[in-house]
Amino acid sequence: MVFLCQKTFNVQFTDFLQINKANEILDILKKEHGKFYFSMFGGIEGTKRVQIAISPLDNISENNFPITPLQINFKNMENVSHRNILGSILSLGIDRYKIGDILIFNENVVVFLDNDIFDFVYVRLSSVGKNRVNTSLANKEMLFIPLENYKEIQIKIDDFRLSKLISKCFNISRSESQKLVESSKVYINNSSQYKDKINFELLKNDMEISIRGFGKLILKYVQNKSATFHIYK
Repeated sequence: MVFLCQKTFNVQFTDFLQINKANEILDILKKEHGKFYFSMFGGIEGTKRVQIAISPLDNISENNFPITPLQINFKNMENVSHRNILGSILSLGIDRYKIGDILIFNENVVVFLDNDIFDFVYVRLSSVGKNRVNTSLANKEMLFIPLENYKEIQIKIDDFRLSKLISKCFNISRSESQKLVESSKVYINNSSQYKDKINFELLKNDMEISIRGFGKLILKYVQNKSATFHIYK
């Protein structure tokens, strides 16, 4: 993308990235390609998934990013979750990296999408789970990050094996959690490339662990030989 930016003199944009990974990439880009300008944005301030812009000129604005918010309207908001919304969009054949944050409000849901797929999802998304839905263009000026419902849990770190952590946080058996890890259904900061080992460099603030079909954990802080997580289902 840096090569394309240099060749065409046009701004280049990545797909959506988990913000921790995006920050790591930005650090590398700034060190190795100092003559270019870089910025990141996810649709509104405070999103956890963002795109990176690479520009030959210092003229990148938030309005330049190819991100459009899709509003999903439900007749009944009961049992609406991040998991079933994401699953319904992915079932249309959409790449996960084209989807940004999913914001769940009391009356509707807003999903940030790459411009390339917005029209397709807008037309094709007709249901989420058993709920019939209709879609519209969200008013970006009125959007904010909603307060999420989560459960807080503390885990002792005498044995920080990943499968044991998942077992404790989601109240499932060790064998079941082990199968989730082995089948690459567990992601740490958007990557499933790791082994289920003790003390696997987990102790970093805001590290995110996503378990497909269950939810996600966000590490908030470590204190007195225990770690505090927020569990989102």
